[in-house]
Amino acid sequence: MTQINDEVLRVTGGPTVQDGQAIHFSKTATESIQDAELRWLNEQIISAVEVFTIADAWFTFAEEQLIGGRSVNDIQLGYWESK
Repeated sequence: MTQINDEVLRVTGGPTVQDGQAIHFSKTATESIQDAELRWLNEQIISAVEVFTIADAWFTFAEEQLIGGRSVNDIQLGYWESK
């Protein structure tokens, strides 16, 4: 079974997981990776309901995108594998 980190590197080209996530989530110079991830997720969520935690945002995103998973890790892995 693949790991989330392996998939992030496969999709983004890295060179590190953090660099890949920063590029994928369009991190600005003043944002943390977590803030960029949450902003990106809120931009992707169709229902236009702003979600305030990364976990809740991943669950909402997964529901709308029909990504299966019972945990945030399962959902993230499903997302990165689909890329």
